[in-house]
Amino acid sequence: MTNWDTIGTDWNEQETANAIRNLLPKWGFPIESSLSLLSLSENAVFLVESPQDNTRLILRVHFEGYNTPAEIDAELTWLCAIIDETDLETVKPVPTLRGILRNTLADGRSIVGFEYIDGVPLEHGNDLRPTMEKLGEMAAKLHLHSKKWCPPKGFQRKRWDFKNCLGEHAIFGDWRKSVGLSTDGYKIIAKAVTVLEKRLLSWGTGIDQFGLIHGDAKSANLLIGSAGPILLDFDDCGFGWYLYDFGCASTDLNTVEDIDICIAAWVKGYRSVSPLSQREELMLPTFVLLRRIMTMAWAASHSFSPVAMQDYGVTYTELTLNCVTELLSRDLI
Repeated sequence: MTNWDTIGTDWNEQETANAIRNLLPKWGFPIESSLSLLSLSENAVFLVESPQDNTRLILRVHFEGYNTPAEIDAELTWLCAIIDETDLETVKPVPTLRGILRNTLADGRSIVGFEYIDGVPLEHGNDLRPTMEKLGEMAAKLHLHSKKWCPPKGFQRKRWDFKNCLGEHAIFGDWRKSVGLSTDGYKIIAKAVTVLEKRLLSWGTGIDQFGLIHGDAKSANLLIGSAGPILLDFDDCGFGWYLYDFGCASTDLNTVEDIDICIAAWVKGYRSVSPLSQREELMLPTFVLLRRIMTMAWAASHSFSPVAMQDYGVTYTELTLNCVTELLSRDLI
């Protein structure tokens, strides 16, 4: 069980930056390199820039209590396999000069280096379809690799089953504590959770439905580089339903109309790489709601993260309630 009451509570940007600075020579960067915080959630991501030649590096510092060192090592193992064995464009881990991928700060926190990508965030404007089609294509490539790849002995990643997604001790936290959730809203979500549990139990966790997935494949984790879209942030990768990767892609869709449009686009992209049955397509709204309720729980447990309150606060809860109500009335889950 992840204790979100303690994760991030002792976060101090300056102290963390100072701790990182002492390790910079391990990657060949001078101690006086500039450090700037890029994001803060389950981990803190910093940009390092050398004053000598403007070389850049991304460093990700993990909070203790979320991913264990063994889980981080497993993420990096799969990521390296994807880079070596597929044509999927993704961010590359950068080892130290001694070839070590995961290092440790003086206080015990894990730190990992990644290449800096000179790209721009994906801008989809009013037309969501190209983004969703690309995410579907990338998900299919990832799933094909996952189904064929044999993880090495000792490989450990989280299991995104119903218990860990929405159960009493869910990984992201308790949806009942969602920001701005009223008594009536609670009843709506509780009904949806009951329906989801039955649907997912029926869907099962067989090898054709459940395996190693990205776990956060949304547009915010796509960057446009010189060679095209690049998939970032495997921090939540683990064993889950393959279709949950569409749920992740739908995280920021706020109307059922957008969901319908994006299902068609994601499926088109997916089928350009790998088969997807009609039965699987009909299950996608189920994973939309699973992800949205999980995101509500995530926001409630991440008060230390600016993104949680800015993007997934009261308004997100209200929009989720609207989606849940309409999807339940249409019997889409």
